[in-house]
Amino acid sequence: MMIRARLFLFNAINFMISIQVHAEELLVIATINNKPCQEIIPVTRANDKIILNPHAIAKCQIETPEQFLSIEKSKYSLNENNLDLKITLDDHQVSPTIYSSVTNVNTTEKTYAFGLNYDAVQSNSNHYTNTSALPEVLLFTPSGIFRNSNLISQTNHTHKSIRLETNYITEFPSSATRLRVGDGITRSNTWATTNRVTGVQLGTNFSNQQNFIYYPIPSIKGNSALLTPIDVFVNSSKVYSSTINQGPYEIQNIPVITGAGDIAVETTDLLGQKIYVDAPYYVSPDLLKTGLHDYTLEVGKVRNNYGIKSNSYGQAVGLVTHRYGFSDNFTLENNVQASSNTKIYGITPTVLLGNVAVLSATGAISRTHQDTGKLGQISLQRTSKTVSFGVNILRQTNKFRDIGSINSQHPLKLNIQSYVSYTHESFGSVSVSYTSQHRFYSKKTRIITASYQKNFGNGYQVFINGNGQIGGKGKTIMIGITKSFDHGFSAQATTSRTGNEQRARISAQKNSTSIYGATYGGSISRENKTMTGDASLAYRSPYGDISLRGNKYKNSHLTQAGASGSLIWSSGGISPHQKITSSIAIVKAANTPDIPIKLNNQIIGKTGQSGAYVLPNVTTYSTNTVNLDTQEIPIQLTIPEDRTSFFTDAQGAYLISFGLQSPQSHLTQVIKSDSNEPPEPGTQIAWSTGDVTLVGFNGECEIPDSVLMSTGTITSNNKTCIISPIGEYQSGHITTTVLCHP
Repeated sequence: MMIRARLFLFNAINFMISIQVHAEELLVIATINNKPCQEIIPVTRANDKIILNPHAIAKCQIETPEQFLSIEKSKYSLNENNLDLKITLDDHQVSPTIYSSVTNVNTTEKTYAFGLNYDAVQSNSNHYTNTSALPEVLLFTPSGIFRNSNLISQTNHTHKSIRLETNYITEFPSSATRLRVGDGITRSNTWATTNRVTGVQLGTNFSNQQNFIYYPIPSIKGNSALLTPIDVFVNSSKVYSSTINQGPYEIQNIPVITGAGDIAVETTDLLGQKIYVDAPYYVSPDLLKTGLHDYTLEVGKVRNNYGIKSNSYGQAVGLVTHRYGFSDNFTLENNVQASSNTKIYGITPTVLLGNVAVLSATGAISRTHQDTGKLGQISLQRTSKTVSFGVNILRQTNKFRDIGSINSQHPLKLNIQSYVSYTHESFGSVSVSYTSQHRFYSKKTRIITASYQKNFGNGYQVFINGNGQIGGKGKTIMIGITKSFDHGFSAQATTSRTGNEQRARISAQKNSTSIYGATYGGSISRENKTMTGDASLAYRSPYGDISLRGNKYKNSHLTQAGASGSLIWSSGGISPHQKITSSIAIVKAANTPDIPIKLNNQIIGKTGQSGAYVLPNVTTYSTNTVNLDTQEIPIQLTIPEDRTSFFTDAQGAYLISFGLQSPQSHLTQVIKSDSNEPPEPGTQIAWSTGDVTLVGFNGECEIPDSVLMSTGTITSNNKTCIISPIGEYQSGHITTTVLCHP
């Protein structure tokens, strides 16, 4: 009432001041589109119109794209007595409420760690003995990761040690970029050859942006007449559910499958009836969202004889790639490559043809000191759950060169690749592909491939594959059947024929049904009356993998034994693990050993004596969930939070700490005020928090922290005793006198 009186006085004074200009400032209690504001807002009334400031109505949790809102008298009603203002805004005057189908989580702290990956294989046959190892050193830092890999091999009496890759990679999530210094592979595109280069690469990396999708995906826009539930379906599968407010809305980041599909929305109207609206869509990673840039800058020297020599380099090169999304349907790519004697420029526009397919075309030109070459390419592709097809045609002149084909003796002249596939649940899937490749100074090669696959009930699958060179020999056809059993068992039988050669093979395999365990299998094959046998055994554990394999062919034999894994040095100590292929997470549980650790709801291992455990392969550029198995936490400990979700925005070592603590309690002696005696042993104290404490001998009891600020009640001998809150006491022995009354 006091607020309304002050508002009335303020508005009356403003009204007298503004009589001459026919405008007045009012402080009102507003309701906009049936949504009451939580604060008083200022408005201007002039010539029977209400003028709203967007900053003011933002307090009502309503946003507008306009600089100011002028409301006609027919769109508002103002009660002069209680200063209530009711306004109805049109849809174009209100920014839609944005809903997202994904939720961001925090990026946790990065730390230091050292890893040593290893792969080792020992091979023995009738003719040679070989020992090979692939050690890889990994140094994780908060800013990036350093790696160095090598190949060490001993064949009979020949030894070699070769450096494979050395580089340092760091990510900049705030700008969606990535920097690599050292060895790596140049960025790929559809028409140029990739190269191994030692140098520097700086470029866009959208993957380090949490829940960011760089290509256009459909969003749902609409207008709701009331607060209503909404369900979103993609290809008949529900992917999102929420409740939307009255007014315009937009749902973004809907998880869709790339290619063609259907998206549908189900809402409820004013009559309570379900409204179901669907529409087709087409999503392609070859496109960029409107206004989005994607670039890569590369400079370095081409590596020659990779895997043969450690430090063999060719010419210095520089490469620039830039893509820009002019609209959600059109993206333009530019490529520049340069070396000491060759310059190449290429341009590739990509366009979405409705909801049908993606079309792209490339034009490129190369210049050397002596010659000029040209390249043209056109590509059309459609991907869907039923019919998919694609065709890619590349044509270039004899003089065209890119960085990877400068020394080619037989440059490509014409290359055609095409395919079509059809998939249906009851029919199965069938696909046909055609490849034609023609190089200068060599014969044309044309290959056609066809396959059919059908899944039947009870784990049966039948497949037929065929391929052959048009106008040549060596056509092959294969027919096979696979049967899957329970507990990871499977068996397969195939027969194939190539020309006059026929082969039959029977194999069986047992896969582990859990993340760790044994996998074993064997096969027998017969080719032109010659038998071959093969057997293998592999065991996967938290500490690494081991494998054994044996093969017998005629009078020859081959045996192999292998091991792979990693050693990780971190703040949790040194421990063996699976081979590191992604990020690692160091989980600490307050120096408490033997607590099971779960990664994405799957138990991976237990904390060691130091209370730490290293998760060796946490998916990079992904949201991961780590939690403790609370059933295994010692009863004398509590845990404020047993689960954490974090986003790995770069390959690195992430530190996750769980705070286990002992519950605090206080030894208290309870004395009744009327008799100066303690209650009888076993008497219950009922606390207002719902907790119950039992009184022991001499009135002593343990009071937990959770009840220190609450009131306790004792009922004994028809008397009720009240214990006042004792939160002001310090930890330790507390003597509490309680008041008792009949």
